[in-house]
Amino acid sequence: MKFRHLLTLLISIIVCLCSQENLKAQDIHFSQYYASPVTLNPALTGLMDGCYRGSINYRNQYPQLYKTYSTVAASFDAALLKGGRMPGFIGVGMWFYNDRQGDGPLNDLSIHGLAAYHLDVTGDGRYLVSLGTSFGWNQKSLDFASLLFSEQQVGQVLDPNASNGEPIQVQRFNNFNASAGGSFSVNVNDNVGVLFGMGIFNLLTPKETYLNDNSNDLGMRYLAHFSVRYFVNDKIILTPRGIYMTQTGASTYVLGSTVGYIFNDARGGYGRSSRSSAIYGGLSYRWADALILTIGFQVNELKAGLSYDINVSSLNQASNGIGGLEFSLVYERKCYKGTGFRNNQRGVPPVNCPRF
Repeated sequence: MKFRHLLTLLISIIVCLCSQENLKAQDIHFSQYYASPVTLNPALTGLMDGCYRGSINYRNQYPQLYKTYSTVAASFDAALLKGGRMPGFIGVGMWFYNDRQGDGPLNDLSIHGLAAYHLDVTGDGRYLVSLGTSFGWNQKSLDFASLLFSEQQVGQVLDPNASNGEPIQVQRFNNFNASAGGSFSVNVNDNVGVLFGMGIFNLLTPKETYLNDNSNDLGMRYLAHFSVRYFVNDKIILTPRGIYMTQTGASTYVLGSTVGYIFNDARGGYGRSSRSSAIYGGLSYRWADALILTIGFQVNELKAGLSYDINVSSLNQASNGIGGLEFSLVYERKCYKGTGFRNNQRGVPPVNCPRF
């Protein structure tokens, strides 16, 4: 009965997502957002089966255009005080990303620290309520010398040495920003796990301008996401998931699923020679923008994914249908007993956690 209620809630969320406006503008994002959990939601910091995790993500978007858009991110987080006297455990971590866009080029650099607390509601790790926050430093820069403006037109040509007529004050600025999030995860039974999360970003709404204008604030970004892990049998695992984001009138959402095949499911404890491995593939749709094809594998504590965006928006006339290539690499150290896909530990005692 409880699982039926969870499915009803999940369907309701999907219907709400599908009723939102189409994408009007793009923020920095990854197609494999689930492979960068701490940038997805600070509440996911330390929410893992093991005791620490590191990830690297790289995205190259619109390579057919004159100047490409590339993003690289790296993160590290750890779960502390698992199995202690507290009714839960703590997560700490940090993330870094650098995003480079267009002809400018416009460069966006960010470094943030993270902290989260995961409340074990029932004491057995089955229900976890998580709250997290991040705080950090951002720098944006723009090389105006690489840009051309209509004011620089002399006759029939554009003269890059002519004045652009813009009231440029700086080509680089720094600010501080913060975010907060929450999540609820439940292991319904040995075969089903569900995760819901929400986050608010740009809590400090810092001012961003290169011109003589202090009225431009970075708007808050709101996010909701979910994932479901379902073991069809000992070999097949399904993971439907979705994400919705909105910021200053622009919105986007992605719905999709992956299916994994488990070659072997190691049941031995940490330090033994047992191995676990799987491959997976999936398809997602970013509304009015792109189809996302994904393949990947997992061997023991290492997961790798490769995705490719096929652009289906009106921009495909310029991009020739090519959207973006993305790579992710995640290493999660299993410091607790149980190294297989089912015998994992979120809290105490070991329970299942959504995979891939």
